[in-house]
Amino acid sequence: MISGLLGEAYTGTLVSDFYGGYTRIATGDKQKCLAHLLRDLKDTAQGHVSFAEGRFYPRCKQVIQAMIALKKKKPGMPVDMYKQQGQQLEECLRKIAKGSWKQPQARRMAKRLKCHTGSLSTFLWDDLVEPTNNRAERALRPAVVARKISGGSRSLQGAQATAILLSVLRTACQQNKPLVETLSTLLKAHWAGENPALLTDTFAHAA
Repeated sequence: MISGLLGEAYTGTLVSDFYGGYTRIATGDKQKCLAHLLRDLKDTAQGHVSFAEGRFYPRCKQVIQAMIALKKKKPGMPVDMYKQQGQQLEECLRKIAKGSWKQPQARRMAKRLKCHTGSLSTFLWDDLVEPTNNRAERALRPAVVARKISGGSRSLQGAQATAILLSVLRTACQQNKPLVETLSTLLKAHWAGENPALLTDTFAHAA
C-alpha cells in the first residue's frame, strides 16, 4: 500500500509515524515523527502511574525535547558544537533504548526506540528534514474535513478521482504553481499521451 503510493523509486526522506507499513519502504532515508513519540509517552504516562513515576518516561522525554530544541538552535551554533551535542543526544537515546526497564510499558517503548534508532535523529543532520510530520498532517486536514462533511465518496472511482485531484491541487500549492495553468498543462500532457511523474517534469517539458 505505502510503496504503491510513493512508488518503488522513492529516494526522498520519509517522515512518518510508527505505522508498521512504513518499515517496508527500503529506499530513501526515514525520520520518525517525534511529536507522535512524545504524545505516546504522555498518553502512556497518563494511563500507567508506575510508568509516569519511573525513570524511563522523564529521561526519554527530556532527550527527545532536547533534540528538537537543538535543531532550532542550529543556525546560530558553531558546526563542531552542534555536531558534538547532536551525537551526545543520539548516544543518550541509544542507551535508553538498550536499558533494562522494570515497567512493561517502558520495555515496550524501549523496544520501539531500538527498532527505529536510525530513524529518530535524521532531522539533526539534514536541514531539509523536520522532526515531525506536522506539515503533512496540516496539508491533509482540508481533505479530512471535506470527507467528514460529505461522508466520503460513494464509489471507488469517485474516491480515486478525489484523491488525484486533491493531490494535484496540494502539489501545485506547495510548488507555488498557478492552479489554472497547472491543470491546463497537466491535461495537455495527458492528451498528448505523456505520463509525468512530477508537476516539475510537466512544466519543464512545457517550457
